[in-house]
Amino acid sequence: MTVDSRGNWDVHQTNGATVHMNLDQDQAGNVSGDAFVNGVHGGCQGFVRGDDFLVTIEWDNGPKGRYTGHLGLDLRLSGQTVDINNPQSTATWFSDPLPAMV
Repeated sequence: MTVDSRGNWDVHQTNGATVHMNLDQDQAGNVSGDAFVNGVHGGCQGFVRGDDFLVTIEWDNGPKGRYTGHLGLDLRLSGQTVDINNPQSTATWFSDPLPAMV
């Protein structure tokens, strides 16, 4: 399967935050778009390779989060996030179910 990250979906983090994603994905797997959490906007850039996902969100209020994940059989991405500017700040996360491209 291949991740299809296009559209609106949520990331649920173990630190209690829910990140609302609005992403586009081209044929090569490049990902871009917007994210929102608690009224704060972030710009997203990253890629999908098969069932692996990596996106960096540059939040307008300063932090920069890197989200790495893997598509499971339940069609949810799950993985880890780290604040690149503050590497001690980490959380695990899972997504809403996503469409998968065969």
